[in-house]
Amino acid sequence: MDYARAFVHRGEALLELGLHAEALISFERALGFDPRYVLAHLGRAKTFVAMQQHQAALQIYDRIRKDEALLHHDPDLRQTIEQAILAVHEQALPPTDQVSMPVGERLRSITNQFKLPRDRKSTRLNSSHGYISY
Repeated sequence: MDYARAFVHRGEALLELGLHAEALISFERALGFDPRYVLAHLGRAKTFVAMQQHQAALQIYDRIRKDEALLHHDPDLRQTIEQAILAVHEQALPPTDQVSMPVGERLRSITNQFKLPRDRKSTRLNSSHGYISY
C-alpha cells in the first residue's frame, strides 16, 4: 500500500503541473500495487477530466459508485463521487445559451473568440524567418 500511496501523491503533483500523461501513468502504477486503492481510481478520473476525456472519467466514477467494496460504505465518499459526476456532466455540456445554436454557428463563435484570420491569403509562412505573418 505504501508504494500505491506514493504513486498517487506523485500523480497528484504531476496533475497540478499539467503533466496529464505522466499523472495518468502514476495513477495506473499505483493501481498495479493496489487495484482497490480508491484514491488511484479517483486520480485517474480527475486526470481524464483535465484531458477533456469526460466519458472515460464518467466510466471510472460510475464503476466506483457501483462498487461497495471500493466505497467502504462511506457516505461522504459516495457524495463526493456524485458531485464529481455532476461536475463532469456540466463541463461536458456546452453553455445553455449555445445549446439551441446550430453547430456551424457555435464553431463560428469559438473562432471569433480566438480572433483567427478569416482569409487564408492573408496568412503566409515567412520561410526565411520561420514564422507566420498576417
